[in-house]
Amino acid sequence: MGVICQGAKGVTIADLTVRSERPCGALAGIVLDGCGDCHVRAVLCQGFAGYGIWVRNASFLCSISQCSAADNGKANIYFDELACNSAAGDFVPNVVANCITYGGGTGIACSNTIVLNILGCAVFQPENHAYHLFNTSNSVLISGCRSFQVGKDAVLVESSNEINISSNVFCWHRGHGIVLKDVNWGTISANEVIDTGVRDLEGNLNNGIMLLSGTKGIQVTANSIFNWGDQVIMQTGIYEDQTCLNNSITNNNINYCHDDIIALGTGTMVANNLGYKPAAYLRMDNPPYPDFTRVKVMNFIGR
Repeated sequence: MGVICQGAKGVTIADLTVRSERPCGALAGIVLDGCGDCHVRAVLCQGFAGYGIWVRNASFLCSISQCSAADNGKANIYFDELACNSAAGDFVPNVVANCITYGGGTGIACSNTIVLNILGCAVFQPENHAYHLFNTSNSVLISGCRSFQVGKDAVLVESSNEINISSNVFCWHRGHGIVLKDVNWGTISANEVIDTGVRDLEGNLNNGIMLLSGTKGIQVTANSIFNWGDQVIMQTGIYEDQTCLNNSITNNNINYCHDDIIALGTGTMVANNLGYKPAAYLRMDNPPYPDFTRVKVMNFIGR
């Protein structure tokens, strides 16, 4: 590892670059392990086999801010095992704010991470997902964030509850936009989900927002979900499978799709949505709009 801060209180790591020449096998750039009130600020972590910045093992009241993480193999920023048993108690918050990640595997990932705010972050050209929450990552807020040119889904949430995904822009992803699997209680509101399923590598048509695998009690409202008319068409703007329960899908605006909303769950309310299936909006330049590649960003990174 590059820098490890273990069991510390009140430490700040700032204003430096931590770089590994891949594929040397170095696991992580900066690690906060069981730390309290520690802060990583204005740091670049690049080229590690696992994680650029790794916050783990009941760290609490820590912040990651104004950092860049690039070309890290599994995830550029990773939060892991932060639910309980910290020195300050259980369910103590952490924050990641105003960070940029580019290249690498997943942009920002969370495993068993409870009470985390992800604020104002930007994820550019990850190979996998932009934001991935799993393994009971409850009460996580993603707000004011952006993803652009994503290899898989923009947001994937699995077996995690009390999610709040609001006021974000998720744009130009090969997979789906926002996917919830086995998620209870939460809000997806005021997001833009743009150009879903662009040049999917298997030729599939994908969906803007998906509720799957028993997801229930989710408010999906006031989202703008659209593909530009010179991109591939979406399959469905909002899709809910038959295992879901008591969701609310209201006041969304959906453009350029085969189906605007398919809601198969029990007790779900669908109301006041607007859908326009044909290509309502076209760019003024010459279609088709070009696909994105990772060639330039990999050259910039140095690979």
